[in-house]
Amino acid sequence: MTDKGRPTGIRYEDAEKAARRGGSVEFEGRRAKIVRVTVKSSIATTHSARLELVLGDEHLELKGYFRDDEFVETGRKRLN
Repeated sequence: MTDKGRPTGIRYEDAEKAARRGGSVEFEGRRAKIVRVTVKSSIATTHSARLELVLGDEHLELKGYFRDDEFVETGRKRLN
């Protein structure tokens, strides 16, 4: 089975801390404020994790999963 998606460099622990404390992480060469981290533990879930980010004037929801503690993006949606 081949993993699909794009590794983001965002680690679970960093995302959780940033979401709790209003902090930010590095994403695509920019600082992104983490608004929310949602993780589902169901094996049958296509997108087991979602990150809500604010990058300047962009508000994004990233869909994906955590592999070896790194978020892998499988889709995104603009929330603006």
